[in-house]
Amino acid sequence: MAIKNQEKFIELITKKEKAIEAGNAKIANINYDKISKIVEEWREDPEVDLRELEPLLEHEEDYVKYSTAFVLIPILPEKAENVLETLASKRGNVSFDARMLLQEWRKGNLKF
Repeated sequence: MAIKNQEKFIELITKKEKAIEAGNAKIANINYDKISKIVEEWREDPEVDLRELEPLLEHEEDYVKYSTAFVLIPILPEKAENVLETLASKRGNVSFDARMLLQEWRKGNLKF
């Protein structure tokens, strides 16, 4: 069964990144809040199997991979960490974000 709002999740991630690239923090934050709400709804719904998001770890857009890895790291840590390590080796914002996420995950600072 497809996870409800999966396409919206991808769309909002793309909008958020475009807003960041354009220097529009207000729009980026609005989209971040919408992404967070979707993820929260998924986590609270016992019918949702977040592992169904796993194919998004191979999405063409790096921030879709990153955001999916963030969602999946508590349930598929090895796969999520591998994706984040690959992203961390790239250049740009996604690299920094991936390194920080891995660092905080490995320190045990992330709460889900």
